[in-house]
Amino acid sequence: MRKIILRSFLASSIFAFTAAPVLAQDADTETAQKFADPDRLIETVLAGDATDLEATLEELDGALLAAQTDLDTANTDLQQAETDFLQVQTDTADAIQAIDDATAAVNDTQFELGSATSDLETAQGDLAALEAEKAALPTGTTDPDLDAQIAALETQITDVLEPAVVDAGTALQTASDDLLLVEEENADAVQALNDAEGAVDAATTDAGDAQAAVDDVNLKIVAAQDGFGTGSAEITALVEQLTPEQLFALNRSLNDTVNNGLVLNFSAEQLQAVIDGDYSKQQINSLTKALESEARFLAKAEASGDDKFLAKAESQKQKFLSRIDGFSGKDAAKSSVKAASGDAAKGAAKIAVKGAAKSAAKDAAKVTAKGAAKSAAKLAAKGAAKSAAKTAAKGAAKSAAKGAAKTAAKSAAKDAAKTAAKSAAKDAAKSAAKVAAKSAAKNAAKKAARGRS
Repeated sequence: MRKIILRSFLASSIFAFTAAPVLAQDADTETAQKFADPDRLIETVLAGDATDLEATLEELDGALLAAQTDLDTANTDLQQAETDFLQVQTDTADAIQAIDDATAAVNDTQFELGSATSDLETAQGDLAALEAEKAALPTGTTDPDLDAQIAALETQITDVLEPAVVDAGTALQTASDDLLLVEEENADAVQALNDAEGAVDAATTDAGDAQAAVDDVNLKIVAAQDGFGTGSAEITALVEQLTPEQLFALNRSLNDTVNNGLVLNFSAEQLQAVIDGDYSKQQINSLTKALESEARFLAKAEASGDDKFLAKAESQKQKFLSRIDGFSGKDAAKSSVKAASGDAAKGAAKIAVKGAAKSAAKDAAKVTAKGAAKSAAKLAAKGAAKSAAKTAAKGAAKSAAKGAAKTAAKSAAKDAAKTAAKSAAKDAAKSAAKVAAKSAAKNAAKKAARGRS
């Protein structure tokens, strides 16, 4: 029966006079800590960027894997090409050596021909000089020594130098013919070697291109991570500038979004607007509703492929965003009324709440009939509402203007009828608890007495 009565009291916004308030307080404390956690907000705001980063990294990981596979293949091909080239070098070593020897022979005979030709040209020049000298002698004059030199030089040219040039030319032709023959005989070996060398060059180029592709993907990964890190640092810095009330309001407004796994397009500019505009909880609520509406319809557009949801996403977003400015003038008045009512009720609440709670709980435990429990809850709710309204109104009248007192009284009465945790003024409800508890206990006792008689 105690549980029934306590639930009735809680539902009628009086107070839960048992161990339940401790549990509720723990739950409220945990919730408050959760909503006051800046890391929770940072994670929520960055959820979209984190999702994008995850998708980007997943795509880049696939590209990196493909690029690395290509690089491994290219390196394997290069190693194979180098191995093949070495084998071809071994297989064609004799043929290439024969060609090298024949080429060397051609080079040697070319040198010999050049040397013989040079000697011949030198001798011919000397002979021409001697003959010119002889022609310059006076008419009828002879020079036996000059004649002997000319004769000897002519003999050397005819018998030695000219034949040497002819022989060198013949040797060169023979060496050239031999080289052509060797090259023809070993053409396949030469081609095989050239092909193997070309394969190495091509494989080297492919490996270089594959390495460049891997490096490019790695740079993109680093850029994506750095971009997210920069954005994260910016969001963190902005969250640190929020007031505790703004932080709490944002986390609370986004709670359903977090629980439902909805990803919002929450930008640093929007957080900056909250700070610069000194947003109230109502303005923050409009902002989050705008982003949530946008996200829902964007998700529908993606799931259905229907572009009409894109327009809906934008219109719903703008609808809630347009309400932000409308709250800026209302919040100041509400804040002053709330402060007035809170100050009026605080003193009395501290004195009465503990004793009232214990007394009500103890007397309520004696009630045994279901009807008595309902009656007690009903009477308690009415008594609490009236008492809370009266107390809040009086207190507000003393600490604020007459209009503020009336507003505080209405707010206290409305909140007192809903829940114990959210009474008109937190402390006004506690002050009313004593009156409410006594009224509830008295009526419960009367009902119980009637039932026993």
